[in-house]
Amino acid sequence: MVAYDLNHLIGKNGILPWKITEDLKRFKAITMGHPVIMGKNTWNSIGKPLPGRQNIVLSKDRNFQPQGAIVAHSLEEALKMVEGQEAYIIGGASVFKQFLPLADKMLITLIHSEFEGDTYFPYFSEEDWILQESSSLLSSSGYELCLQIYIRKNLL
Repeated sequence: MVAYDLNHLIGKNGILPWKITEDLKRFKAITMGHPVIMGKNTWNSIGKPLPGRQNIVLSKDRNFQPQGAIVAHSLEEALKMVEGQEAYIIGGASVFKQFLPLADKMLITLIHSEFEGDTYFPYFSEEDWILQESSSLLSSSGYELCLQIYIRKNLL
C-alpha cells in the first residue's frame, strides 16, 4: 500500500512530503486488523506502533528491538510471520522493492502533483498488472487523488 506523486516520489528526508487526511484515513481503514510490514526507516518515521495491527519491522540489525513491533531479519522471515494472512507492505522504498516481485495486489494513492524529495517507489511494468479499480477524489488539502487497485495478471 503506497501513496506517491506523479514521479512515484514517496518520501523526503525520511518522511512523507505531504499530509493528506483522506489518504491516512483510507490507509487506517484498509490495514486495520492486518499485519503491516515496514522497514526500519519507516518505523522510525512513524515513531510508534500502528494500533490494531501487527507491526513487523524488516531490519538486518540483530540488536534492534522496537517496542510494540516484531523484527524480521529477512524477507523470508517476514513472510513466515504473516503466512495465511492478508498483510500490507507499507514502505519504505527498499522494502517495496523486495516485496514487489511477490505482490499479488497493489493499493496505490496517486497524487496528481509533483513534490520534492529523495525516495521513490520502485519501477513496475504495467504490462504485468491489471488496473482493477480506479476512483478520483479531491482531498480537503486541495490535492487531486486517484485511488487505484492493481492485480497481478498471472493471478487472473
